[in-house]
Amino acid sequence: MRATTIALIALTLLPATGAVAGPYQARGQDPNWTLAIGPETITLLSDRGRLRVDAPTPPKEMDGDETVYRAVTGPGPLTVSIRPGICRDTVDGAPFPDTVIVTFGERTFWGCGGDPARLLQGTAWRVTRIDHTTTPEDGPPTLEFRTDGRVAGSASCNAYTAGYEVTGDRLAITQTVSTRKACAPEAMEREAAFLSLLGGVARYEVGKDHTLVLITDDGRRVWARRP
Repeated sequence: MRATTIALIALTLLPATGAVAGPYQARGQDPNWTLAIGPETITLLSDRGRLRVDAPTPPKEMDGDETVYRAVTGPGPLTVSIRPGICRDTVDGAPFPDTVIVTFGERTFWGCGGDPARLLQGTAWRVTRIDHTTTPEDGPPTLEFRTDGRVAGSASCNAYTAGYEVTGDRLAITQTVSTRKACAPEAMEREAAFLSLLGGVARYEVGKDHTLVLITDDGRRVWARRP
């Protein structure tokens, strides 16, 4: 088994910020820290790069819905607890799907982790309001954010698909295409408003009440909920 290492590294040799490569990422503030959990190694960076801990990734443990990793290092144990639930970065407010608590020796690091896109993915969202207009219960627009980077659904009358990219709380929806059948005038008007706003989305918010809000740079909004 590869030896566990802890090192104090000069600032000139290790950048003070930046994500560590790995399948699972977490970060926190005060002090700034990043964590990566890969299939072979857990890496913790903090103290402007002067603290680096590399430990072999242990088997994950489940405590209810909480995921726990307990790694053994020479200077002391490294424990990572991942708790599902919306977590917001304390500096920019960016949402993440997990709260992450890291303990190393006598120090505890609090922060957020996971891919923000997970907050959008899963069950399709039903649009409840487009800017100032409430949508009908029967046949509202829908949004299904897929893991392949595509979002699709009903625009009210026609089916549509588009690409999407999530960076923190920023969301870009691009290259929207849809079918072209005709429906009732009110459905077509609602569809045109929805697709126009969708193409201008710049960021998003997800509430603990399972509400999604898509927001354009000029302040227009789409509200949606999961069933």
